[in-house]
Amino acid sequence: MRRIDIRLALLLLCLALGCTARDRPAGNEEIAWRLIDWPSVEASPSPPFHPHPESVELGATAPTTTEEPSRAMINSDPRYTFRRPELTFVYRNPHFEVPDTEHVSLDIGVPDKLQDCDALPTEITLTQKKMSVSQHAMGWCTAIDGTKHLGIEVQTPRALRATSVDLWVHARPAPPQGIRQRRFTIPTVPEGARLALAYGVENAGWAEDAAAATFHVLIEDDPKPLFMARLDPALNESQRRWFQTSIDLSRYAGKRLPLILQTALDRADDRRPFSQPVWGDPIVLAPRRGNPR
Repeated sequence: MRRIDIRLALLLLCLALGCTARDRPAGNEEIAWRLIDWPSVEASPSPPFHPHPESVELGATAPTTTEEPSRAMINSDPRYTFRRPELTFVYRNPHFEVPDTEHVSLDIGVPDKLQDCDALPTEITLTQKKMSVSQHAMGWCTAIDGTKHLGIEVQTPRALRATSVDLWVHARPAPPQGIRQRRFTIPTVPEGARLALAYGVENAGWAEDAAAATFHVLIEDDPKPLFMARLDPALNESQRRWFQTSIDLSRYAGKRLPLILQTALDRADDRRPFSQPVWGDPIVLAPRRGNPR
């Protein structure tokens, strides 16, 4: 009885904290395709195309590559996502004095390779001998005398206020905003197949003036979505986590299925045209071969 009580208590605590379990194959399932293993390109479906969307034909085996999938981080919970640019070193101050305030503003230079920016998702790390704290925030680029500078509002951890830390800032190019799509074609849908994936908005998209984001899973030329969701973590702290969904594809068994994973901004007039929606661990699952379907 005590063991049951403990497990129930842990489950209730997880639900209160917003834990989201990863969708793993059941005992009678196997992964047919892991979409992040395929070289898809995030594209815009309307002019100006950045670039034009093209579908990736899923085959028996994924193309061989030395590149690993990227990781998306939401509330300290990493998931694999589609490949994107790596973080670039921007700034370091080994003797940064943290003020005794809740926030501190940084104004730092932007490296040459990131000069073509309006905004940059950043990772800020504050380190001492006994602790290290990392956070993610959106940095905004402004031109000063023809050179871009990066402004970042950094939350100061209470334990590090009024102390000296080793401050590091890394950044990557911001993903294109607006409607963005990745397209995949399943040549023949297995019987009993389903699409399992996580979705959410990365920490840099939680700024109070960031736009809400929408998520759709679509079939090409079909206006009715298989799945849709809207997240606004800037206003709703409960949405600052991963969400998991599973989409039944069994009605398309034996058919060719062109799928579209789409994100977009749902922006109010008082919001910046920016968010950071991401997909996590997208996989197509099917009954294990040799098992009854």
